[in-house]
Amino acid sequence: MSAEIGASAVLLYGTSIASMAVLNNVRDLDAALTCEAKDMTPNATTGWKASTHGQRDLQISWSMVWDGADAGLQAIRDAYLQDTPIILWIAGGMAAACLITTFERDERITSAVMVRVIARPTLSTLEPSWLYDLIDGDVGGFVVDDITGDNVQVAA
Repeated sequence: MSAEIGASAVLLYGTSIASMAVLNNVRDLDAALTCEAKDMTPNATTGWKASTHGQRDLQISWSMVWDGADAGLQAIRDAYLQDTPIILWIAGGMAAACLITTFERDERITSAVMVRVIARPTLSTLEPSWLYDLIDGDVGGFVVDDITGDNVQVAA
């Protein structure tokens, strides 16, 4: 069994899936997938409640070292200040058009200046989905778009 180390996780951002770039300086990346529990208990149960899934929710959160010259940090900051959606993709995982709902600057005396970010999906044609890089089973390696040179992603 192989395991991924958190330090090797990658968060990408962009205005479209085709324009994704790596968001540098990301620490403590977390993608919380939750859903509302809806009660569907019939009278015939033997004392146990029965539940089903309601609406799902996604919250992506992370910290970054503050670097005012970092294009990724600037894009996240601008998305927050201008109330504009930004596409976020945890490589090999969830992708969604998100609004930045929290942008906190932390200036503790004991560490580097940090920013804590929380993003949540917003209305978009890109609904939250699980994306993988497409792998060519015949020759191995990623399938690459001939025009852009980017890896081709597929939904799970």
